[in-house]
Amino acid sequence: MSKRRQSQDRVKTCLLCHHFHLNAGDRGYSEMTPGYDFSMECEKKVWEWDQFDTDEDAFRKMLTTAEGCKYYLYHREAFRKDYQ
Repeated sequence: MSKRRQSQDRVKTCLLCHHFHLNAGDRGYSEMTPGYDFSMECEKKVWEWDQFDTDEDAFRKMLTTAEGCKYYLYHREAFRKDYQ
């Protein structure tokens, strides 16, 4: 299968978008440096995730908005543009 065909067949999901950002958090070192929580966002603000208020259905819907998103940019294509 050609690379062009693979690109056309690729399912669009926010997880594969260049504008998807995930921060796994950090446990911290002590009470003085407590670390920070897990976070996830769309850098274009197409959706907002709240770890306390977003239920499973809303979460699924958020991550599938890429199919029709005007900002969607496959992360490997963005990498090629940034580093060529």
